[in-house]
Amino acid sequence: MTTSFKSRRLDPKRRTVSSALKRHLHHFVFILTILSLAALLAWWTVFIRSSIRSQKSSHLGLLKKDMKYIALLLGSDPRLSPSPGVLDQDQRFELILCRDGDAPNMLFLKPHWPEYCIRIRDSIIARIEAKYERQNFMLVGEAAFFGLVLLLSSFFLYRFIQLERRTGREVARFWERTAHEIKTPITGIKAFLQNLKSRSSDAGELARYVDMALKQVSKQEQLADNIVSGFHLKSRTSSGKLEKIRLKEYLCEYFRKSALHIVDASLHLDFRNKSEIAVLAQSGSLKIILDNIVDNAIKYCTPGLDFAVDTGREKKEAVVKLRDNGPGIPKKFRETVFQAFRHPDRELPVKRQGTGMGLYIARQMARRMGGDLRVSSEDGVRGSEFVLVLQTAKSNAA
Repeated sequence: MTTSFKSRRLDPKRRTVSSALKRHLHHFVFILTILSLAALLAWWTVFIRSSIRSQKSSHLGLLKKDMKYIALLLGSDPRLSPSPGVLDQDQRFELILCRDGDAPNMLFLKPHWPEYCIRIRDSIIARIEAKYERQNFMLVGEAAFFGLVLLLSSFFLYRFIQLERRTGREVARFWERTAHEIKTPITGIKAFLQNLKSRSSDAGELARYVDMALKQVSKQEQLADNIVSGFHLKSRTSSGKLEKIRLKEYLCEYFRKSALHIVDASLHLDFRNKSEIAVLAQSGSLKIILDNIVDNAIKYCTPGLDFAVDTGREKKEAVVKLRDNGPGIPKKFRETVFQAFRHPDRELPVKRQGTGMGLYIARQMARRMGGDLRVSSEDGVRGSEFVLVLQTAKSNAA
């Protein structure tokens, strides 16, 4: 006996609609919540306003009842000698001589004094009107305030939700790129070692394979340094004190050691200042900054990298200018490339893998040392120039 199972596959259109609903469900929930709160605020405003009107009507109604009672007492007393003016018994009311066309809010003193009328004093009416006008004004002000708070809260909440979702996507892409960056050198090292094991190589070939393996290990080391540095930056932990470094000597030594990894490249070191410049920096942090700038140039420059390094002074600061002959960075991305997890490869003319954290870490480290890192690149002109600014030491060796 055989049993057949039918796979339940959604229609492509239904699958697209379902995916869109899941992707935008938070928008619908958010809009529904805001509309509900706005409706609640409107209902509350209308309810309070009607309550104020009801209180005003009740207040005036009580006054009229008291006026009717007093009019009945005075009109039924034949011994009374009424005179126009404020009543001594209740100063909320006054007596006036009745005339044709008088307002309806007056009562005759019948049956004995029909020529006189009693009415509520104008000042009392004005006081009541002012009281409830203040309440209406307060209601409008409170409603406007809560409406503004609702709008601002909704705006910032929506921005936070969008930021959180974008951060989640960027972190996911970061881990995807990081996994790729970790896996690639490991695969290369494994292949080199397998080649060494499977063939008997002469000394020259062996040295070449060892150099390739060392290059991959260096990439792994740089990636590990970036991850650790990123952790220190996020946790705001210090990575050490500033030390006095001879800049020209440090750069020469750095690029001498990096010659193995900068393949197919033309390197130019140009020191405008004949004297040595002493800077205050951290040797490890300075290495990571240079590693990321050089790695960026290698990634985005086609074979035949032309890399120029220049040092000098700007005011009281030392600057290191590192220029490549790559495709350049469009003006609108000159700050984006320094943001964490941002990876504008889709918009750049050359597509390369990377974690998107290198230049962010480099700039933050430069700023922690009291300097800065910026980039300049003219649209339509090849090449980017990274400018590393460092603090100078008080005394410089000649």
